[in-house]
Amino acid sequence: MAYMDKYNNKRVPRGERRRRSPIRGFMKLFLATSFLILAGLFLHNCYGFFTTSPYFMVKDIEVIGNNRLAAEYVVGRIGLDKNQNIFLTDISAISAKVRDNPWIKDVSVSRLLPDKLSVKLVERHPVAIINKGGIYLVGDDGMVMERIEDYSGLPLPLLLGTEVAIKRVGDRLKSDLAASLIDIIAVTAESSFVTGKGIKSIEMLHNNKINLVTREGNISIITDGLYLDEGLEKLDRIEEFIGTSFVKKIDLSFKGQVVVI
Repeated sequence: MAYMDKYNNKRVPRGERRRRSPIRGFMKLFLATSFLILAGLFLHNCYGFFTTSPYFMVKDIEVIGNNRLAAEYVVGRIGLDKNQNIFLTDISAISAKVRDNPWIKDVSVSRLLPDKLSVKLVERHPVAIINKGGIYLVGDDGMVMERIEDYSGLPLPLLLGTEVAIKRVGDRLKSDLAASLIDIIAVTAESSFVTGKGIKSIEMLHNNKINLVTREGNISIITDGLYLDEGLEKLDRIEEFIGTSFVKKIDLSFKGQVVVI
């Protein structure tokens, strides 16, 4: 659309007419700037309220999933200052502090407004013992969890073999050894013969062979680690036919047969 210029009797395009009105552009700029200033002041005031109000100071920390570790220990590891604001609390740093304990496999921290933190733990479970340069508990993911003085009263197998080497608490077993240990623990838990007698030790031999020694009867069970489940299933099927009173060794490493000595 166009209009007539009253001075020179020419038609002027509508868009050009708008460009000739600087007041209109100035008002738009003024309103936009005012809005941004007001929005900034509002956000600044909100930030100040949420980060300084006593209503949002951390007053309680709940610890969930802890069995081995006391809740007081976990809270002490977090080490929050008094009057710590919940929004300014670094939950990633808290997670790192708690996870530093070898008994902790995983941790998640969340804010429960207005004034509470929730710390959820997943603890490791010891599944074996290593006695090399000290007695150590080994967790269900291969983590060396704790050094102990005596393991005679613990119902955990002793892990043996030339590949077993650790230096200190917090170390991990070699990934392949850890995977093998976890697999062995899982498979033997399904065997009625092994669970009935318990496992005294697990020794990693050459050529993927494993030597399981039972607590009851001190029976040595030799099996191929690659076919551990098949070997133990075979043993369970013939369990009732084995007179274990005088049995010292059961070899399952031969395909298709069981050798009882």
